[in-house]
Amino acid sequence: MRSLPVLLRAWAFSAAVACSGCDAAGPDTREPSTDAALPDGSQDRWAGFEETVPPRDGVSPPDAGPPCTPYPACTSRSACGNATVDGGDECDDGVNGDDADGCRDDCTFTCSVPVLDCEDVPGDCGVPVCAQGGFGQTCSVRAADDPPADGNPCTLTACQDGIPSFAVLPDGASCGGPGMEGHHCLAGLCVAPRCGDGVTGPLEGCDDGDGEDGDGCAGDCTLEDCGNGVVDPLEDCDDGLDGDPADGCLDTCRFSCGEPLAQCPVSPAGDCAAAACVEAPAGRVCGVVEDLKDTGDDGNPCTHGLCVGGTPIHPAKDNGSACDNGAGKVGDYCVSGLCVDPVCGDGVTGPLEACDDGNDEDGDACPSGCVG
Repeated sequence: MRSLPVLLRAWAFSAAVACSGCDAAGPDTREPSTDAALPDGSQDRWAGFEETVPPRDGVSPPDAGPPCTPYPACTSRSACGNATVDGGDECDDGVNGDDADGCRDDCTFTCSVPVLDCEDVPGDCGVPVCAQGGFGQTCSVRAADDPPADGNPCTLTACQDGIPSFAVLPDGASCGGPGMEGHHCLAGLCVAPRCGDGVTGPLEGCDDGDGEDGDGCAGDCTLEDCGNGVVDPLEDCDDGLDGDPADGCLDTCRFSCGEPLAQCPVSPAGDCAAAACVEAPAGRVCGVVEDLKDTGDDGNPCTHGLCVGGTPIHPAKDNGSACDNGAGKVGDYCVSGLCVDPVCGDGVTGPLEACDDGNDEDGDACPSGCVG
């Protein structure tokens, strides 16, 4: 059986070997630690040992001194500043005092977290990023939608491939904020609303600059537009575009009936009526009116055509009225509503007779032959 001193020396040697350098590059550069926990959780290898292992043959356990830091906490002999990226270095520029060259003097990148390490310039059309450069990573800028603000509400700022651009808003564009209702852009400037300046502002329906009515834009800069419910100078009617042509007004602000002969149904002949445009709630529609000339034709040359109360009537013409019964004789005339051949002595003076006393004898007021 080995003696206790031998075992203790073997244990101490194995502990020393276990705490040799972290790599084979050189000697161990670590400092002893008095508070690092050992793998088994104890603080001192020999703590309490003398109580559990009594002296033997006059030999006591040696003073092991402070224990070394366990292996997982070992540090490399390499150091920041040797111009070689090793150990825990992110970079190593030899500690040249220039933190902007991509590597700080603590061997960390100049740029690791852009929002913390780089300056973000508002309105430069870019966003900070980390990029390879110098001895590691430096701050750079990537194009982004970060346009500048020039303080002019009538210009539009934008970014094009990382370069700021400025465009003037069109005349009439709204530029007013609270208390500036109606303000609009004019030649790149924000101006107060003024009817008649030729620019249609946010509160105007139109602005033709002439201050006159009847040209589509009223003098008060309201739009003389079909559908506004107001009959403007260029309109027949305006019912607000209700889609109902039967009210007399089309959605073009023209009367539903403008040309009766072209737009309205033809009235039957002889009904004492004619197609016409008549008044309606919102304009004019097709209708009929009495036509005293539309009496119709009954085919009798010895009757009159008349309209009475919208109804055609045909009373007989006066006896002796000229007519033509188609028999080929000259001087036909009407008798009791009929067209007859001329006869001297029938008591009816025809168109070719000077008189007719009902006989064909001389010696009275009408000679024979009815020639007078």
